[in-house]
Amino acid sequence: MKSNLAKCGVQSLCLIAATLALVACGGGGIDTVNVASASTTPKIALLKGGGSCTGSCTGGGGTPVSGSNPLPTTAPAPDVIVHESFGPGPQGVRPKGGKGDLRSTYIGTTLGGFWVEWKGSKDRAWITPSGEATWKFASTGGAPNFYALPSPLEPYESSESNGVVWADTTDGATGGQPAALLPVTWPTSTWSVSMEAMPDAIAGSYVALGLTNSSITLSNLASVGIVSLQLSTSPDGSNLRWELWKGGAPRTLLASGVTEDVAFNQIKLTYNPLTQMLTSSVNGVVGGSFIVSLGVPRYAAIEGRGIVDNFVVRKLGAVTP
Repeated sequence: MKSNLAKCGVQSLCLIAATLALVACGGGGIDTVNVASASTTPKIALLKGGGSCTGSCTGGGGTPVSGSNPLPTTAPAPDVIVHESFGPGPQGVRPKGGKGDLRSTYIGTTLGGFWVEWKGSKDRAWITPSGEATWKFASTGGAPNFYALPSPLEPYESSESNGVVWADTTDGATGGQPAALLPVTWPTSTWSVSMEAMPDAIAGSYVALGLTNSSITLSNLASVGIVSLQLSTSPDGSNLRWELWKGGAPRTLLASGVTEDVAFNQIKLTYNPLTQMLTSSVNGVVGGSFIVSLGVPRYAAIEGRGIVDNFVVRKLGAVTP
């Protein structure tokens, strides 16, 4: 299994590229892959094998195990209404399914069915495609994401504690780009949804953050989405292209541009329901504001192939962004 991952340029944060490792349960051996860079062409080890497992090891997290629910009982900040670090938990288990049974989060486990970190419940759990080509728990080997909020699910520095999710389609045909959906109750005041993303460098690949009313888990945002903010790697790997899209297929390109790849690239959508003003930003730089009627979206969505970390929904107040 091989994958080309877009990485960063010359900033100090880009030292992450030298240490990043994705570990998948099962098999064995190490694949080394070329990674695009503005100044060098480093190699990253894609480790296949290792990882830890609690209970029987299957793609769904194995059989239920005993223990205490590790999800936080308070938000990481007062304005945060949804947070997901994708951390494995201090004991390597998290609640999943309608009963919230504790299941193993060993690296390579499918994200689908696990309760979101905050505020997790059976009604707020991740929805993903079945099969191998889907979103899975992974790790950056301790490489820091400076945007990340504190999380009790990432309690210590280790090769497996700094959780992310990873989607790749090399394990099987999917019929589209894998999507991870999360039901969200949106505030009536201004809100934002954000995450950090590293898109795969394979031609035609992207990672997108968006909103949708459909529960389909393949190419949701590209086909039936309400709005999406998408990152992809430039052909020479020197930077990233971002695109803000309205609608699915057909859809309208509202804005686009380029940004330096800093590994954990933050993409954010901000919306004021009163004014219907939608604002996009990438790595802290506003990419445009548009009047868009979003209604009350049923799901927030992650889509594409690459790495995602630190998914956050915030209630910002009644002011226009």
